[in-house]
Amino acid sequence: MPEPVFSPDGRYKVVFSGIEMRMSHWIDSPMIMETATNTLLYTPGNNLWSADTVKWSPDSRYVVMRMREYPGTKKGFTLTFDVVTETCTILPDD
Repeated sequence: MPEPVFSPDGRYKVVFSGIEMRMSHWIDSPMIMETATNTLLYTPGNNLWSADTVKWSPDSRYVVMRMREYPGTKKGFTLTFDVVTETCTILPDD
């Protein structure tokens, strides 16, 4: 399971819930949390979504995650989450 990815200011983090689907087939389902209170801000609708990449904006307001659904037969998407408004934008992969 990947280590948590903290925002530049340390106020937020993306943590992962590792789920083994089959032998050596793991899903790293992300959760966006406020660090001080461990308040959950976002988690995917089901545990079949895995985050391949996580990148915070320099001002710690946005986190961008490249997502894919197990077993990988569908196109993934890029999710941008705004921690201030707790809203997200989803752009499908080409």
